[in-house]
Amino acid sequence: MEEREFQEIYQRHYLKVMKAAVDILHDYHMAQDVCQEVFFQLCQKWNEVEKDVMGEWLLLYAQWRAIDCWRKNHRQWEMQPLETTYFIPGRTNLEKEVERREFQKTLFWELEKKNPAWCELVVRLIFGNEKPKDLAAEKGITVSSLRKKLCRARAWIRETFGKDFPEF
Repeated sequence: MEEREFQEIYQRHYLKVMKAAVDILHDYHMAQDVCQEVFFQLCQKWNEVEKDVMGEWLLLYAQWRAIDCWRKNHRQWEMQPLETTYFIPGRTNLEKEVERREFQKTLFWELEKKNPAWCELVVRLIFGNEKPKDLAAEKGITVSSLRKKLCRARAWIRETFGKDFPEF
């Protein structure tokens, strides 16, 4: 490995790696530690990492290390780990998948701030595949009321994030 080559890669990817770590940790100093560790590991595994997917490798490794760091500091509320949800479909789409995951995380943080009940409904009905009838019974409301709440939540998501993520 040449120092010049490493410096070019560092300059090209440093901000993306820091952003990925800060988005997860919400702490600049811990994100700096994660970033340092990511680039140190890159030096250690220089010959193992394919050069054409270097950016994706750095982003994924930064997210994994940041999640590990976050878990060590926040044991009471654990998020779904990225390691178990990543099925690398095609290496060219990996950066788009990372961006989608970051967007999804932002969406849920904002939805949680707006209305925690909506967030719970979206997570349990859409991502948890729970039956509306069972969830309505648990909440003590009718299925129709549950669907209205879900409809309001989806409308707020479309209104707030539709321009950034056209799939809504």
